[in-house]
Amino acid sequence: MNEIAFLDHATPRQMDLLWSLGWRNFGKRFFRYSSFPYRGDQLTIIPLRIDIRAFSPSDSHRRAIRKNSDLNWNIGPVVTDAEHQGLLELHALRFEDNRPETHADFLGEEVMESRPCEVREVSARSPKGTLLASSYIGVGEEAFSSIHAMFHPEVHRRRLGIATLLREIKETRVSGRRFLYLGYATVEPSFYDYKKRFSGLEWYDWEEWHASPVPSQG
Repeated sequence: MNEIAFLDHATPRQMDLLWSLGWRNFGKRFFRYSSFPYRGDQLTIIPLRIDIRAFSPSDSHRRAIRKNSDLNWNIGPVVTDAEHQGLLELHALRFEDNRPETHADFLGEEVMESRPCEVREVSARSPKGTLLASSYIGVGEEAFSSIHAMFHPEVHRRRLGIATLLREIKETRVSGRRFLYLGYATVEPSFYDYKKRFSGLEWYDWEEWHASPVPSQG
């Protein structure tokens, strides 16, 4: 399966439905696929979400929270200024393939107009005010969808990729929503294995959601 669609606007309830059917979106470009080629292999895609009612942080998650308790955290509208662009360019150096060049690559050109849905930014700054991390969540009626995260490579020991995701989970719970969609992982070992290490995890077989352990190989 490899499907692409374009949607200019959707209600929060419609966004919930699309995410529940395995769709992801970068702006108004929606897509879903069940496998993709990577370095000579064909990887099997698994959509993931967290049922917030069943989530509790692990010891490793608690350490990541404590390690970043000195930072100034904020959740609000998306900002795409030169400071954020600079952080994106530094973060993109970590990738060998599919490097994002601008926010439009994963938020769409229409993000400042909240199309097709509202997007919020989670940001973390040092005590001196330096932007160290940003992540982005799409807003539905009963769910949020994690879109993208970036952090300064010089502070990789802080595990800010995990820390921002934990902040997204917290925001989902505070807002009274039930699910946080995590995007895709793979059955085979991959860069996305960290997504499988959260309690309350559910996975989608392209027909229904399961709360059982996520399929894995290796």
